[in-house]
This record gives sequence, structure tokens and C-alpha cells, in this order.
Amino acid sequence: MLVPDLIIKERYQLQRPLGKGGFSIVWLALDLAANSKPVALKFSIPEKDPSGEQPFRMEKQHNTTKSLNHKHLLRSYSFFMYGDSGCLVFDYMAGGTLHNLVKLKGVLPEPEVAKLIYQVGSALQYLHEQSLVHFDIKPENILIDNFGDYYISDFDTASRLENSMVRVSRIYADTPQYRSPEHLRGASELSEKIDIFAFGTTIFEVCEGIMEKEYGIGMTLLSGLPKPNFQGSYAKRLENLVHACWNHNPSDRPTADALTSYARHFLQKKFWPSMLEYKPNDKPIAGPSSKNAETARVTVGRPTIITPQPSI
Repeated sequence: MLVPDLIIKERYQLQRPLGKGGFSIVWLALDLAANSKPVALKFSIPEKDPSGEQPFRMEKQHNTTKSLNHKHLLRSYSFFMYGDSGCLVFDYMAGGTLHNLVKLKGVLPEPEVAKLIYQVGSALQYLHEQSLVHFDIKPENILIDNFGDYYISDFDTASRLENSMVRVSRIYADTPQYRSPEHLRGASELSEKIDIFAFGTTIFEVCEGIMEKEYGIGMTLLSGLPKPNFQGSYAKRLENLVHACWNHNPSDRPTADALTSYARHFLQKKFWPSMLEYKPNDKPIAGPSSKNAETARVTVGRPTIITPQPSI
């Protein structure tokens, strides 16, 4: 049993739980071998993992990311077994998750949005250059340090591209609400542009509020409904950037490098550049018919988004 003050592996002294997910729990601990430096320990929960696969997935995650080197990627720097639980060791992110920040303190001001796009965009660019796709970009998987900088975390779903694509069968468990239209249509292979689509949804949420977890933007677009507009006082070109990330054709979406460049432009010159990827008349690619689609209003903070109802 994990309890405060328990010492793990004669090195890590547990302090308090930080959060709990479907298959794991994260504890704040002190690294006694590093002057009691605060660290985060992520333990798998055996009772929630009857197949016993989670420790192997955690070890795979550690092996996938240990060679990565980017300031805004939160890598584990150790993996070990503790009883029947796998455990990953990370730097402690005192600012918590982007999801909790927006839920507790509200939407971000535009300069902070640009900082987020720049830092996370540069990390995504690095991942994609290493032929890796994260597959689960969302506010819960972006962590914040005590200086207010942003980090991509949780590489459990990350997969390596083969000939610029990855087979859907290799995706373990992403978050359906952030899936792109091509993923929802059942494409057998996906590109790194699904990260761009999910990042566009993340940017939308830090500007407009965290969406209720119903269906998400991808299903909204597949149903023939328009891309949601910003209701806050943000620049139209920032809205255009998000809409470009949501382009139906993956090849029409900006690269992570382009997003980083646009954000750098704003941070240096205080305004957004125009972007070639913005397509005001972007149309859906063949998908489910929206002829009889019903709609429901889903609260996303201040605005309301129209999303499809499931058929009964």
C-alpha cells in the first residue's frame, strides 16, 4: 500500500498523491539521493489492469522517450517494478496540468496562448522529426512547471511512423474527444497531422473553456457542422490558426514547425501573421451523412458548441 513517508527503493520518500487516472496513480515524492529533490512517481494500479500489461507499456514508454532531448518534453528518467506495479519517475511539475489551470483560473490571455503554441509546437516539431506521433495531445497531457513553462507528457500512446504513416491498430488508448475526422472515419493509417488536429482543439479550449466530454470537434465537423468560432476577444488570425489545424484534409493542416513560427512571430511583433493553411471554405471529405443529424448544446465555458446527438 502506498502511504505518505513510505520509502520506495531506498530512495524515494512518498509525500502525497497528485492525481489518479484509469490505470495509474501519481505521487509526489522526495528523491533522497538528490538532496530531497521533488519528483513525481507514476504507479500502475494492478487491480485496474487484470491483464498485467500496464507495466510493460510503461517500460515501453520509458524506452521510447529516454533518448529524446527537448526542453518541452517531459520524459521519465527511470523505470522500475514495485511489487506488481510498474513505476515511472519524472520531474515534478508544480504548476499541474493545463486542463486544471483553465478549469480553475479561466482562459489564457493571448500572449500566453502564443507562448503555449510556441513551446508545445516546438516539442511536437521535434517529436515529428524523430518520426514519432504522440496520439493523445490534450490539456490533461500538457504540464506546467513552477516557472509557467509548458511540457508535453504521457507518451503511453506514442507510436513511430513508418513511411510517414502509423497503423491505427498500434494505437493503445487515445482520447476520442480529440480525434481527427480521418481517425473517426476509420482510416487504417494515420499521419502526424492527428497531433495537429488535437493541438488545435487544445488551443481552442484554452481560449474558450474546457469542453464537456461528449463528442468533440472531429465528430462535429464530420456531421457537416461548421468549425466553432471564438467568442472571446482574441484576434481573428488566432481563430484562423485553430481552424487551419482543423482542416478536413490532413495535408492541408499546418505543420508543427509552421505553428511554432506563427507563435514566434506573435511573441516578437505582437500580432499574428496571415497563414497559407487557413481555408475559409474548407469542406468535409466523404464521411457519415449529416442529413438527419440531431444536435445538442454542449457547454464549453463561455461559448456553446453544436455537436451531434447519438442515434437511439
